[in-house]
Amino acid sequence: MSSSPPGPKVSHVFVWEDGKEEREKYSFKVDDPFRQGKDEFNEYLVSLRLPAGKYMLREISRRRSASARVRTSCVPDRSSR
Repeated sequence: MSSSPPGPKVSHVFVWEDGKEEREKYSFKVDDPFRQGKDEFNEYLVSLRLPAGKYMLREISRRRSASARVRTSCVPDRSSR
């Protein structure tokens, strides 16, 4: 049995300022999973320190333990709903 966590391991999250034409993009390193689901998922606790304002979680960078490839997923923009 493998000791690696199930599913991809999140390495970074990217938060963008909301409502500006020229947005700042902030990158935060994510620590090891808070809880590992059995062969299904990982749960993470992520704490962000940002100046007051509106932000959007826009990207999640992840790595599958068996692969050296890093993939980035975009988080859907729900602000138009």
